[in-house]
Amino acid sequence: MKKKVLSIFLALSLALGVSLPLATPVMAGIDYSPTLQEMDIAAGDSYSFDLTMTGLTPGESYELLYVGSTGDKLPEGWIDAEDPIIPTTSSYTVTVTINVPIDADLLTYTGKIKYQSSASGCDLVITVTPPAIDYIEISPSTATINAGDSQAYTATAYSGGGNWDITSETTFTIESGAGGSWSANDYTSE
Repeated sequence: MKKKVLSIFLALSLALGVSLPLATPVMAGIDYSPTLQEMDIAAGDSYSFDLTMTGLTPGESYELLYVGSTGDKLPEGWIDAEDPIIPTTSSYTVTVTINVPIDADLLTYTGKIKYQSSASGCDLVITVTPPAIDYIEISPSTATINAGDSQAYTATAYSGGGNWDITSETTFTIESGAGGSWSANDYTSE
């Protein structure tokens, strides 16, 4: 039944001189440079690079697509780029910025960015490194602890990108002969 309706529609369209809309062009011919972008970015920092595309149709609107890979997929919210683009020539360059939050896990993330339905794109490999630390604060800064009592301490790292709790990565110690003991971040006085 569908073939018959389509045939009747096409026959009527041709008989009445109605032009049919053109199909949206397939975008498999878009070339990207670079095709691979590998970078080390400190947590809390950003990194930008230029992505050039050729083989575009001038005046066509292209939307940014993000394709994450399995495993440690690069979070989509970290990517900032012009979207959509409407090139006036067959070539277009955008600046892509990767914004890594201060509390990002120190891992290697992967993904791909591309525009619209193109088959190719730019593969991303981003290794998150520890941020530069400006200073560390131990809290409480002073405490009076009676024999047999305990006090929990926290450690917070500060950098230009923000601050984060590093208590679990901190080793707490006491001067020898001062008495008392540590269990993780809890001090018990003797």
